[in-house]
Parts: sequence; C-alpha cells; structure tokens
Amino acid sequence: AFSGVQDALTQWWYGHNAVGFFLTAGFLGMMYYFVPKQASRPVYSYRLSIIHFWAIIFLYIWAGPHHLHYT
Repeated sequence: AFSGVQDALTQWWYGHNAVGFFLTAGFLGMMYYFVPKQASRPVYSYRLSIIHFWAIIFLYIWAGPHHLHYT
C-alpha cells in the first residue's frame, strides 16, 4: 500500500534479502567448508567466522537500495 519511492525501497529491502539468504549466505557457507578442505588447513579463526556470519545477517539487509541507482 505504498507508492513511489517507499514502494521501491520496501520491495528491494525484501527482494535483496531473498537473494542474500539463498545465494550469498549459502555460497559463503560452502566456501567455509570447501576452501579449508582443499587447502588442507584449518579455518584461520573460528571467532572471526562467527563475527562474519552475524555481520552478514545484520548488515546485508540494508544493501537493497543499491538496485535503485539510476532509476
């Protein structure tokens, strides 16, 4: 029930999160498994990986408006 800019921002806020959680978070999770396995070395810092996970959760949701540049 929004119109104009508010509608576009709301749609991309939800749309970007769908892409982020299904693609970005899944891809990074696979990389945290496969890269150390292929390199035969452990993850550099498990604490840093936890911080990275929560940073994605809390900061990625605000990245949606970049799809609205030049529109």
